[in-house]
Amino acid sequence: MPVDRNLISLFTLLISLCSPLLSFADARNAETPTSLDGGKIVTAAEARQLQEEGKAFFADCRSVFNYGKGHIPGAKPVNYQHVYKKEASAAKPSLKKMDVSKLPVAKDTVIVFYSHGTTGWKSYKAAKAAIEAGYSQILWLRGGLQSWVKAEYPIEY
Repeated sequence: MPVDRNLISLFTLLISLCSPLLSFADARNAETPTSLDGGKIVTAAEARQLQEEGKAFFADCRSVFNYGKGHIPGAKPVNYQHVYKKEASAAKPSLKKMDVSKLPVAKDTVIVFYSHGTTGWKSYKAAKAAIEAGYSQILWLRGGLQSWVKAEYPIEY
């Protein structure tokens, strides 16, 4: 049975076009670190207590679109602009990548950063950028909105 060279060429092209997409998917699914130098990771229960007591500013690092689909009550959208790469942690955190006008001016304010879940690099990067900018009370809800919803805490729309 003869091999169709055009079919082989087309198949090779298709594979080469899909390779970057597979790397992109891997980066989106890469787990975030389990520690935060200069800050602290909090559980959904700890975040809920802070939220109920009004003792923290909540920064939602997801896109404005996703923020509109539901967020932690009182959270403000800061929309961290993270570019997913094969190495998810490669890009340096920067305050320039988020809407800092939404962050509190006082650098000693308790701020809880969150995004989707444990693969939420946006919240990790935003928390790191805030620490580097001199914010001293940075908390990171590593489990993100996913852990909040799983605990059956209220969502605001």
